[in-house]
Amino acid sequence: MPQLKRVPTLGVLANTLVSKSVASACSRIEEEDGQGCETLVCDLNQILTELPTNLLETIILTTTSLLTKQVDRCRNSLGLPTALQLLPQPAVTQLDFGQLFTGARLSRALNTQCRASLQTSLGRTVHLTRLVLSSKCTNSILETLGRNCAGLIELHISLSEMVTDAGVAWLVPCVSQTCREGEVPGDGDVSPECWTPHTGCPMLLTVDLLKCWNVTPSGAQILLLGLKKLRKLLFSNMKSVMEGILHNDDAASLGPFLLEYFDSSEYDLITSPDDLYSLSATRPDTNPACWLSGPVHLAHIPRLFPHITILRMMLSDAEVKSLTLVSNLIHLEVEFSDDPGVGLQHLLDSHPNISKFIHLFLQVGPIQGSHLLSIAQNCVQLSFLRIIGFQVENTTVLKPSCKYFPSLSQFHLSLYDDSYGDSSDEEDVPAQISRHTPDIIEFFLFSSTKLHTVNIHMNFDAFLNDQFLHKLFSQNPLQKLAKLSLSGPTDLNLTISTVKWVVESLPNLQSLCVSKWNIADRALKTLRNYARRNNIDLVYD
Repeated sequence: MPQLKRVPTLGVLANTLVSKSVASACSRIEEEDGQGCETLVCDLNQILTELPTNLLETIILTTTSLLTKQVDRCRNSLGLPTALQLLPQPAVTQLDFGQLFTGARLSRALNTQCRASLQTSLGRTVHLTRLVLSSKCTNSILETLGRNCAGLIELHISLSEMVTDAGVAWLVPCVSQTCREGEVPGDGDVSPECWTPHTGCPMLLTVDLLKCWNVTPSGAQILLLGLKKLRKLLFSNMKSVMEGILHNDDAASLGPFLLEYFDSSEYDLITSPDDLYSLSATRPDTNPACWLSGPVHLAHIPRLFPHITILRMMLSDAEVKSLTLVSNLIHLEVEFSDDPGVGLQHLLDSHPNISKFIHLFLQVGPIQGSHLLSIAQNCVQLSFLRIIGFQVENTTVLKPSCKYFPSLSQFHLSLYDDSYGDSSDEEDVPAQISRHTPDIIEFFLFSSTKLHTVNIHMNFDAFLNDQFLHKLFSQNPLQKLAKLSLSGPTDLNLTISTVKWVVESLPNLQSLCVSKWNIADRALKTLRNYARRNNIDLVYD
C-alpha cells in the first residue's frame, strides 16, 4: 500500500505564511503612490536584510511562485515586477527561477517589466554563485552579471531567445565592452586599447545555452576560450565550435580544455544554393553532420577535451565505433542516423570505461538483442537506461540473469510498431505488424531490484495481462518502485482490478500512469478521489 502524504514541517508552513505576506506587500507597493509607496519599500527592505540567507532564498522562490500563479489564474500582475526588483538582496547566493517562468503566460508588457526588475536586482547580488533564468534572460541582464557577479559559478539561461553573442561575451573578463549587436570581439577595427576592463564571471564552471537560438558557435567559442575554468558548456552544436577552434592560428587556443560535457546533437543547416555550391567546391565529401570526413573528426574530441565524461551526439553506426577514443566516458546519449550494428556492438564490448557507464540513452530504429545483452553484461554500474526505437531483433539471446542491471534505478523503453506495407498496397492485403515479445520485458525487469522509475511503451497488448504482471512481480517485487507507466498504441487489457492489486503490491508507489489501460473515466475519477480523501501519496495519470 502506498504511503500517506507527509505533514508539512513547521518550517515549510512558516515559509508559506511569510511568503504570502511578502507577496501581499509587493502588490500593495504597486498600488500605492508617493510617500506611502516609499514607506512600504523601506519597511520591506529592512525585513529582508535581517533574514538569514538560506531563509531569504527560499522566501524569494516561494513568493515569486505565488505571484506568478496569481498572474496565470486571475490575470492579476500586481506585485511580480516589484518582488523581482526588491527581494534579491546582496547576501543572496542562489536564485532559481527555472520553474517559475516555465509554462507561465505573461504578457509582453509584463515580461518587459520583469526583465527590467531583474536587471536592477541582479546588479546588487554581488555574492551570487548560481542563477537559473530560463527563457527570461537578455543581453542587458548578462551585462549586469558581467559587471557585478564575479563569483558566479553556475548559469542556466536556456530558451532565452533574446540572448546573442554580444550578450554572452559580457561573461568573459575584459572582452564585452567592445561588443555591439551582431558583432563578435576581434572583428573589424576593434583593438584591445579600446576595451574598458570589467570583471566578467571568471569563476563560471557551468553555462547552459541550450535552445538559445540566437547564440552562434562563435559566441560559444568566446566562452570556451575566455572562461578558463569552464567545465560544462551546454551548447548543442559543438562540432561547429571545434571547427572554429581548429581554424584558429593561435596555438594557445587549441586547448586542451577542461570541458566534461560535449553536445553535438544539432548542426548548421545549408539552405542557400550558393552556400551548397561553395561547400561542394571546397570540400566535396563534407556534410555538417559527418565526422568521418571534413576538417573535424571524432579523434579531435579527446585531443581538445581530454576530460569529457558526458556525450550527446547524432552519429552513424560507423562513427559510434570510434567513441572508444573518449576514454573517460560515463554518460552517453546517441541518436543513430542509420541502423546500429557492429559499431555499437564494438562500443559496448570494447570501450575502456564501459564498466563505469551510469547513463545510456539510445535513439535507434531496430536494435539487436546482442546489443542489449552487452549492455546487461558490461554496464554493471548503469543507473539510467532509455531506449527509443522500433523493434528488438533476435530476442532469443535475451536470457534473464540475476547478475544483470544491479544498479539500474530508471528504465525507459519506447518501441513503436514497424508496419510492412504502406497506403499504396491493395486494400485486401492486411498490414503485417511486428508485435514485441515478453522476452524484452522479462530481460530488463527480472533482477532490477533497485528500480525507482519504469516507463514502457510498446505493442505488448498480446501478452500483457494480470497473469503476466503477477509472474513478473513474483520474480521481482519492485519494492522501491515509485513511478510506473505501461502504455501501448491501443488500450491495454488491464482493468480497475489490476490497478488495485498493483497499488497494494508496491509500497513506495507515488505515480501510476493508467491512461492507456482499459479503465472508464468514472472509475479513474473514483480512484483519484479515494487517494485524495485518504491522504494517500499517489497520483493517477
